[in-house]
Amino acid sequence: MKNVLLLLIFSTVTHLSFAQTPQGINFQAQARGSDGKLLENATVMAKFSIIETLPSATPVYVETHSTTTDNTGLFNLSIGNGTVTSGIFSSIQWAIQPMFLKVEIDNGDGTGFKTISTFQLATVPYAFYAGKSKEAETATNYNEIDPIFENSIASKITANDTIRWNASGSFDGDMQNQRIINLADPVDNLDAVNKAYVDALLSKISSIEFSLYENGVVTLEDCEGNTYPVVKIGNQIWMAENLKTTKFPDCTDIQLVNNNTTWDNLSISDAAYSWYNDDINNKDLYGAYYSWAAAMNGSDYSANNPSNVQGLCPNGWHIPSQLEVMELGMYLGGEGTPVTFDFSQGGGKLKEVGIVNWNSPNTGATNETGFTSRPTGGRANSGVFVLEGESSYFWTTTQYGSPDRIVSYSTHNNSISITRNSTPIDSGLPIRCLKD
Repeated sequence: MKNVLLLLIFSTVTHLSFAQTPQGINFQAQARGSDGKLLENATVMAKFSIIETLPSATPVYVETHSTTTDNTGLFNLSIGNGTVTSGIFSSIQWAIQPMFLKVEIDNGDGTGFKTISTFQLATVPYAFYAGKSKEAETATNYNEIDPIFENSIASKITANDTIRWNASGSFDGDMQNQRIINLADPVDNLDAVNKAYVDALLSKISSIEFSLYENGVVTLEDCEGNTYPVVKIGNQIWMAENLKTTKFPDCTDIQLVNNNTTWDNLSISDAAYSWYNDDINNKDLYGAYYSWAAAMNGSDYSANNPSNVQGLCPNGWHIPSQLEVMELGMYLGGEGTPVTFDFSQGGGKLKEVGIVNWNSPNTGATNETGFTSRPTGGRANSGVFVLEGESSYFWTTTQYGSPDRIVSYSTHNNSISITRNSTPIDSGLPIRCLKD
């Protein structure tokens, strides 16, 4: 089963996007074998299921495809135009949320389809939803009554009320010291402030904190004495290299795994780490590769910004969430898509320059941020190291649809993108810590 999962785990282009027509959903993926190599010009059998409300629910629509990869391992499908197993694609109620997509692959070993991933569709395909809305628009004898609204105070609001609310002006009466004044330039203790004022203040604080690290007043050090450079990108302060501690923040040891078989036998709750190619001489180059259980150090998933998950990070630092990486991507000029949360730009600004560590061509690498992303690849859940030289990965705290999938982010030798990935929870990836 694990060699099948490698089809998508470290795909550099794995994503789906919605076409602006109601005929289907475009799906693109890159196929790789258990050794990490591209499956070029190979036949792929895929099954797609659309599921409403819960990932474990009975699918409302199922179809299969037989297709062939190109010479880069890529294949493209249109979900909604395959061989239908059950359901009617045009009858799917896209307004129902959440909606999930289940992807299964048959690798031809005679055991049938195996599940690769089940993940939530993060947005409703506009054209599909619009089609259903048009039906409602042209319906006759349609009357909707909301009993909760009808019995609430809000139902009594009139047009005159809203006119007064939207009117400009000021109030300077006695509100018993509760007046809101001087929003942009507070003076008195009880003055409120606006968001722009708070953002500017946070930026100043971030600059001061970074200056303390930059000038050696404060040193970032983990439990066993490893020190790390830092870099300020926007209002965030990041480690400028990967974490390499072998101990939890309380200085107890993390389990070292130094062979493929032991890693393959880890459970999803086993906290472990390894060095690239099980060689400690790669410690300073790539840092350590941690299981997600080790990275989180007992904490639960987090999709918040900030994540508030210290994990293995030194005190005052934390594992980033998906939203925090998105903040980084947007600052670097990337345009995130509403489904994949990938960023078409910004990766080059994070990558170490040259082809000493990166495979050629290392497209667009400038490292102008000082982030110094190196091509670590990752340790698949089978224990095999894959994509070293081609891609750089790090964990986040955020679940990707199903409990056994975690959001990771990566940069690549052949693009300037920052890519969101669905990574099995029992894989091994590096960690980049973010300042609290």
